[in-house]
Amino acid sequence: MADLSFPYSHDDVEEITDGFCEENYIGKFQFGKVYYGIAWEDEDEDERVEVVVKIWEDNSIYEVRPGDNRSRLSDEVQLFQHFGEDSHPNLPKLFGYFQEGERFGCLYEVKPLDALNNLIPKDSFSWPERIKVAVGFASILDFMHSHNPPHLIRNIDAAHIIIDVDHNPLLFDFSMISGGVLTDKKDILNQYVFGCYGYIDPSCIKGGWTDKCDVFAYGVVLLGLISKRVYTDEDRTDLRPFVYEWANSEYESAKKSSLVHKSLESGPFFHPADGVKITKLALQCVDHNPHKRPTISQVLTSLLELSIVCHHADTLGINQTAGGDAEMQKDELSGSSSDSIHKERILDKRERMTTSIDESILNEGQRMLTSIQRGKECAVVQVYSYKDLSLFTNGFREENFIGKFHFGKVYVGEIEGKMVTVKIWDPESEVYEVSSIENEGRLMDELVLLQHPELISHPNLVNLMGYCYEGQNLGVVYNLEPLDTLHNLLLKDTFTWSERIRAALEFACLLKFLHADTPHSRQYLVRNIAAAHLILDQDHNLKLFDFGMISGGIFPDRTKRREYVRGCIGYIDFELWRGSWSEASDVFSFGIVLIGLVSKRVRTEEEEASGEPFLDEWLNSQYDEKTSELGFDKTQFSIVHESLKGDPGFCSNDGVAITKLAMQCVKGKFDRPTMKQVVKQLLNLSIVRNNMQVPKRLANAT
Repeated sequence: MADLSFPYSHDDVEEITDGFCEENYIGKFQFGKVYYGIAWEDEDEDERVEVVVKIWEDNSIYEVRPGDNRSRLSDEVQLFQHFGEDSHPNLPKLFGYFQEGERFGCLYEVKPLDALNNLIPKDSFSWPERIKVAVGFASILDFMHSHNPPHLIRNIDAAHIIIDVDHNPLLFDFSMISGGVLTDKKDILNQYVFGCYGYIDPSCIKGGWTDKCDVFAYGVVLLGLISKRVYTDEDRTDLRPFVYEWANSEYESAKKSSLVHKSLESGPFFHPADGVKITKLALQCVDHNPHKRPTISQVLTSLLELSIVCHHADTLGINQTAGGDAEMQKDELSGSSSDSIHKERILDKRERMTTSIDESILNEGQRMLTSIQRGKECAVVQVYSYKDLSLFTNGFREENFIGKFHFGKVYVGEIEGKMVTVKIWDPESEVYEVSSIENEGRLMDELVLLQHPELISHPNLVNLMGYCYEGQNLGVVYNLEPLDTLHNLLLKDTFTWSERIRAALEFACLLKFLHADTPHSRQYLVRNIAAAHLILDQDHNLKLFDFGMISGGIFPDRTKRREYVRGCIGYIDFELWRGSWSEASDVFSFGIVLIGLVSKRVRTEEEEASGEPFLDEWLNSQYDEKTSELGFDKTQFSIVHESLKGDPGFCSNDGVAITKLAMQCVKGKFDRPTMKQVVKQLLNLSIVRNNMQVPKRLANAT
């Protein structure tokens, strides 16, 4: 793979494509244009390389919102960096990329013949070449779907497949990819692009993608390959039938057993039986019922059983194409390459055909239904300008300032008489290392997280109204009339004992919910817990509003990657310097919040500058000091602030119990309770047991 650190500029790309000249224009893709070019291997420009250049544009026929194209570029680069150079023969090699202002593009090392959508109608594109493309494209999809969780392409289109000079199909666009090593976006509400016109599975519009949506789009490609038909912009404008609609109508009305174009039947290596089989396979792929469609693995099996493949695979180079999608797979137990294992699996496909429906796909139907039901509670997310945010907050006035969070500032705002909360990411920080690119990623993560059907209704997560993406000016607006952040409330006498315990219980229940690891939802780690990231509304409901370091769940595991930020100062688990992140790290940070709640202490910037001890250090020193006193009963140790002991509902046993719980949370990682155990202990407090309204509501939320 080319050195991706070598920066390309838009001027470089213009030179590479000879000024984006018409002769180098290959065609459109979903969100832009594709060109042929000749690039250089290094800065000295000694070695020239043929490339395909993809340019994202905002003037697509599909809706493009601020930040979308930068996020697509980021996903694609991350995907290729994960796979490495020798991942699969039907993935192009990423040669480089560029991002300059709002201009984004990728360069692939390919000797292109043409895009598949351009080749499909041509007589020169022979039957054997079409079968090679069908097998190769099925192979790359099988490879992408084989990961756990699977990579779902979601925008398959013949225009996104480049055919090289050896007639190998190369999938080169991943603008809507979901899952695998990237964020899982398939169930997100308020999605506004459902794929490419003519290839969109009608079932996905009803609520969520599955691998069968990719199979549907593959079926459309396959129908095009055998019938020499492709859905064009003119077809879309004239409202002509999609290829799969034409195919179903033609197959049923004419009672044809094969939809293979007549001109292809007279070509070399064509077998009439293959025409019948591949027609049936393509129609199965576009069946209106997703559960009746084959998996892409079953599709590949069927293709490998075609007569042309069985008798002429070596001549066409199909064996190499079908078996090459495992070169990067590793056996998780031994660490050895599973290339041989995968090739055996490919060969076995000729001998057996799995017909049972994957149980996870059946379960997906219920998840899709849930998405539809919960979607009624999700308002459409608005796009705001930075000028809008300034207007909402009276020019970010001091009177509207609530406080700082990990990577920026929080304000109270007003929109048409409705009070809201506005969060702004700062491009620079005096304390933490911050880059604008990382903040853009944090914003995009938040947009996905707060529109997920499993999270949108949680009472202790903020409700997203809209966002701003203007260069380095990034922000979000929450449907929340704020009282104050927990950080600011901790020191106030007006923040009572019962309100503090309620806040602790609500936050514990939220973390218990996020930490749950179920068959349908992986565990989330917040990783930057701080009292400054918790805000109370006017009814004293606690809300978590920052997710700047979240990992797991619908996001890839980020706990093992190199990071410059370990969390929020004062809340960072000391064990992190010796190991990696775990749920115990969140428990430690929760313990710090709990200490602050009951002791009315919070670590300020002034204390940080003067080197004052952290709250866990202060707690341990208090314990050592008290237990060194003659006759002191260790079992009665409490750090509850004296001013709180006179509040209604307070009892000394609760003070002792919650102090003990806080101490357990900030012990060594193997001695800490889980959040489930924390919730159980909090529910056992006298003030909670005697106020059944609180635990009942929270029990439902967990």
